[in-house]
Amino acid sequence: MMDASGALRVMIVDDSTDDAILLAENLKENGLTVVWQCIETSRQLQEEMRENDWDLILCDNDLPELDARRALEIVRRYRQEIPFIIVSGGISEEDAAELMKLGASDYISKHNLSRLLPVIGRELRDSAMHRDLAWANQRIGSLVRLDAASGLPNFQSLRDHLDAILKKGEKVALILVEFCRYGELLDGFGHAGESQLLRAFSGRLSGFNHGGFLGRFGEHVFALVLPLENGLNMEDCGREIVESFRKPLRIGEEELFVNCRVGCSVAPEGEREADLLLSQAEAALQCAGNPESGGFGIYMHGMEERKRKKLELERAIYQAVHNDEFSLVYQPQFDLATRRMVGAEALMRWKRGGDWVSPAEFIPLLEETGLIIPVGERILRRACEANRNWQLQGLPEIRMAVNLSAIQFRQPDLAGKVRHILDETGLDSRHLALEITENIAMYNGPEVISMLNELKMLGVELALDDFGTGYSSLAYLKHFPVGKLKIDQSFVRDIVADKSNEAIVKAILAIADSLGLTVIAEGVENLEQATLLEACGCAEVQGYFFCPPVSEKELEGMLVKAREQQLSGQIQNLP
Repeated sequence: MMDASGALRVMIVDDSTDDAILLAENLKENGLTVVWQCIETSRQLQEEMRENDWDLILCDNDLPELDARRALEIVRRYRQEIPFIIVSGGISEEDAAELMKLGASDYISKHNLSRLLPVIGRELRDSAMHRDLAWANQRIGSLVRLDAASGLPNFQSLRDHLDAILKKGEKVALILVEFCRYGELLDGFGHAGESQLLRAFSGRLSGFNHGGFLGRFGEHVFALVLPLENGLNMEDCGREIVESFRKPLRIGEEELFVNCRVGCSVAPEGEREADLLLSQAEAALQCAGNPESGGFGIYMHGMEERKRKKLELERAIYQAVHNDEFSLVYQPQFDLATRRMVGAEALMRWKRGGDWVSPAEFIPLLEETGLIIPVGERILRRACEANRNWQLQGLPEIRMAVNLSAIQFRQPDLAGKVRHILDETGLDSRHLALEITENIAMYNGPEVISMLNELKMLGVELALDDFGTGYSSLAYLKHFPVGKLKIDQSFVRDIVADKSNEAIVKAILAIADSLGLTVIAEGVENLEQATLLEACGCAEVQGYFFCPPVSEKELEGMLVKAREQQLSGQIQNLP
């Protein structure tokens, strides 16, 4: 859409005015009439997308207050069809490819602008075609301001609705609901079934509408705009939404388990900025955490800073993957009756700039970005190599336990990758244990069972981690080809003082015994816990009381000592 003079309207997202001028001059030298503007912050970008029409976005990758990924999110929120071309001198091919998967049109190096004009021509033609098609669809289907897939008001309708009620001075709350595992569910249903999936989501959310507004905010994010006149408690409402999606959704013959997380912002009386309210709700959603830890957040001052730090951490984590900065420590596992080491759990660690980053921070980011797949493969190989090296030294054989995330478990060739790593490292499969959470096991039951059977055929041990914290039932459990249950530390922590926790542990042990499964308890921190677990019949334990996580060298030393004790007929010197 050129302006009245026929000039191409170009917005350049760059913190270097000199670079922006060079880009504009390059276009002019190639015969284009250009009207351009340079911006460098997310607020400027949102204002321009809201208030002006642009034909083209040329975006650098890494600005002090903005990066290409965030810029793309903002642009696509307002305009789906506008060409978004990354023009950068400092972005890897992998990052560029990832951004194009997310919707960027193309990537051009600042050091070689010869492709710039042909790419712009191509993208403007495509953009015009998409605009014409959108116009035709709008006229034919009379679907103005509606999202076709879900049948709900779209983002523009949401924004206009917020504008209208805020101008009236009404006090409202905006709740954003993000559905986890949307891509996985969509893969299972296919794009033809996307409408069914979205309408099932919105159907359940409609029960929380309370006479307000329900719309689609993004691909897998819905929005509720609720009046606060009747004393509606946002925290209660948000937590009820999270809890409601712990119950399965039924679509036809399918029963789906769909977690969600919720972010809420409240507009006080007199507030008139719809975009501010939307931004605050997004920040609350980003800070809401995962569904298992509550999955709900209300906007508070400072959340934008937390969101900014998360983006910084995300950029750093890509670099960490490239530089292979992740390391392993090992927490030994012991036979409770003999006190002998029988295994070790490999735990991932990351030191950034001299400081250790909590796994609770970086592992969810690895999963969100999909980087958990290459990192997880490296970690599995490293753990298998370490175990095989100890065996080659004639040290006592132990089982190496490695966790698999939901993202890793979705790989169709997972069993093949595990087999390749075992062959490559020379580790016998019986010396490897793979741990999955029971929540993973609950999703797509038949597919999960099929994958577990493939892994079991390799000869590896399979364990359900964090057992007792999810939603599995005996009907599912008896069909899973697992050999071990791992009692979550939340039950072990208060097992001595809390009789209900003791009862839960005894029940898990009884279930395991009836199904012929071994049980290991994690998080054992004192003698009283260990004694009670032993009296209850628990076979294996791990925790700080017996041994904290140790380095590869330290664990090797423990194995050397265990070998010496075995040769001398001594009992391992443990509590």
